[in-house]
Amino acid sequence: MAEPRIHQHWLIEGQVQAVGFRPFVVRLARQLGICGEVCNVGGSVSLELQGTSHQLSKFQQELHRQQPSRARIDRVSIVKVRNDADYTGFHAVASRIPSGSPSSGLIPSDHGVCQACLAELFAPDNRRYLHPFISCTDCGPRYSISERLPFDRQNTSMAVFALCPACQAEYQNPGNRRFHAETIACHECGPTLWLQSANGQTQDRQTIRTAANLLRAGEILVIKGIGGFHLACLADCSAAIKQLRKAKQRPDKPLALMVLNPPTAANYCRLSDEDIRVLHSPGRPIVLMPLKTAGFDNQSSIEMVAPGLNKLGIMLPYTPVHYLLFHALLGQPAGIQWLQEDTRLALIMTSANYQGEPVLFDGKQCREQWGSRFSVLGNDRRILNPADDSLCIASPRPQWLRQGRGVTPMQIRLPRKMPAVMGCGALLKNTLCLLTGDQALHSPYIGDLDTPANCERFEAEWLRLQQHTQTAPQAVACDWHADFFSSQYAERFATEHDLPLFRYQHHHAHAAAVLAEHRVEEHCLALVLDGFGLGTGQAVWGGELLQVRGGEFQRLGHLSELPLPGGDAASKAPWRIAIATLLEQELEITRWHNQHGAKALIRFLQSAAASVPRTSSAGRWFDLAASLLNVRHTNSFEAQCAMRLESLLDPNLEFDEPNSTNWRLDHNGNLDLMGLVSHLATCEDPAQGSQWFHQQLVSGLRDWLKYWKDRTGLKKAVLAGGCFNNQYLATQLPEQLRQLGLDVLQPRLLPCNDSAVSLGQAWLAAKQMQQ
Repeated sequence: MAEPRIHQHWLIEGQVQAVGFRPFVVRLARQLGICGEVCNVGGSVSLELQGTSHQLSKFQQELHRQQPSRARIDRVSIVKVRNDADYTGFHAVASRIPSGSPSSGLIPSDHGVCQACLAELFAPDNRRYLHPFISCTDCGPRYSISERLPFDRQNTSMAVFALCPACQAEYQNPGNRRFHAETIACHECGPTLWLQSANGQTQDRQTIRTAANLLRAGEILVIKGIGGFHLACLADCSAAIKQLRKAKQRPDKPLALMVLNPPTAANYCRLSDEDIRVLHSPGRPIVLMPLKTAGFDNQSSIEMVAPGLNKLGIMLPYTPVHYLLFHALLGQPAGIQWLQEDTRLALIMTSANYQGEPVLFDGKQCREQWGSRFSVLGNDRRILNPADDSLCIASPRPQWLRQGRGVTPMQIRLPRKMPAVMGCGALLKNTLCLLTGDQALHSPYIGDLDTPANCERFEAEWLRLQQHTQTAPQAVACDWHADFFSSQYAERFATEHDLPLFRYQHHHAHAAAVLAEHRVEEHCLALVLDGFGLGTGQAVWGGELLQVRGGEFQRLGHLSELPLPGGDAASKAPWRIAIATLLEQELEITRWHNQHGAKALIRFLQSAAASVPRTSSAGRWFDLAASLLNVRHTNSFEAQCAMRLESLLDPNLEFDEPNSTNWRLDHNGNLDLMGLVSHLATCEDPAQGSQWFHQQLVSGLRDWLKYWKDRTGLKKAVLAGGCFNNQYLATQLPEQLRQLGLDVLQPRLLPCNDSAVSLGQAWLAAKQMQQ
């Protein structure tokens, strides 16, 4: 007797759209003889399955075992079982949008072009030979072109491009790898590539070759990527790099290189296996790696790309246009073997916005800004959701520095369902975070909210996050600091929509972000080291040891406070901090007299009327050390002095217990570092001084945490804040703490800097609402 067939309705939640999931389901169901249909519903995938119990059990097993590599199944719910339908075959059907229901999914991040598409791109007999927009179900733009869920062509900026008969046939063929590929296009249909130069605009098959000739001639080219426009030039053309820095108003901040493959990258950096893996990952981030000076023609070339630093950011091409440019620059080699060969060819590739402004993504604005100065290689596929390039360190410890293209929007699973709360983030490195259900949805990097353009982007991302998730916040959370634009916007939004507003101390939110991503809710210690956060009584905090208890915190101690003559101006000119500290310690200041503005500052500080704000900021301690060691006296971008100081370390340096300690724990349980000042001020070897400073700092922080571990009995310690971008600190301190028996929690999914604060704010508010 034949086994009876049953009918089940499944709902699959997770990263299941725009990753080839429906085509996979269709092929698997047909292979197993199951009838029914599959469609996108909101951000999830809905299945009607009709088959025997054995077939359905096998389907569920293979669903998890064979799922597409970029899919993630979070939950499979069988919400109905009935026997009143009869299906013939198995098909993908039109998507549905559940009315008034929040989306349980999120638009996936953009993916770099896959190997299968690359093979077709350079195959002369393929109909997509040299096609600049080749893609498939496994690769191509996703988030950047999406207006809303479900991820269907009509909900993206590809909607305006009608499919040609050949593409339509592939789209409808379950046996084709472009079955239901929403970004499908070819030379006969889809977006158009164009080049605007002094000779006008062209859009023919020679566009790429013409653009490559401009680069070869030493010119700067503006290139449209997936999340925005880049400025590009040859990395061995010093004149072009100098012109690019001047045009972008970026005198010192390091520039990233784009190279064809890891063998080429190995000319410029020392690569680990993990570096190579991350370089090749679908998101194609910029990876910071130890710099090889031998890869550059001369020292001046290094200084043009990464002034004073020992790490270099490198990324691989991630769009077909990038690969086509390399192909043209290398003389259009045949086949695909050249894709794996060392070419030594490198391009400077940096975002086309002015320093401090949001990523440039609108074609009209780009032509207005750059069209009269540089040639622009663009296209008519609109970017709906801009994103900066993502930046990370892959080894020795994986760490995100900035999350944008290819990585965000980020989904973080929470331990339980929580109220819908929007976390508004900090002033610097701002992001937004919306809690919905049992997940936190984290926006792309927005930037520093100190320009009108970045504030406008903040507002746009706020609306975008709600639209994509179909979720309206039930509450809003922000920083204590009332002057932050994010705090002001939160207050205005909460008032206009009659929502509760929660405010949280900056470093408390830092610690909470780490606890949220680790799904830890027990009491713990938290060491938060960064540049600035408003404390109690309007104090400037930044080197804090907290005890975190649910939604509350207690400040156990702090780093010894430094003077900030000129307030925020001192963070841009650390020589001010150095002079003020030396005067307080009654140490020699003669060698500072030649610093521009120093004599006037000294006169002020020695006057009876002098009143100077103070800070416990760990970031300012790194600035002070760099200035005292004569490494650098000003910051032209955030953390420049600290980065230069870290660059003097041997990358393989491990912690070595100092012969003597120049720090002490005071009677209030604070870490007093003032004993370091005299040694740093008289040290004549900056590299030796940097090593000594880092060893002393780790030693002091370790014993400080041990002191409070013994007093509180707490066994978990959170490490957070932007100073943990320092790789020596981020690797050596946790090792020392683990030897003391502490369970150390560090950021894994988000950066340690202020980009994580929005998650902490939202997490704290949601917990408070559930009490």
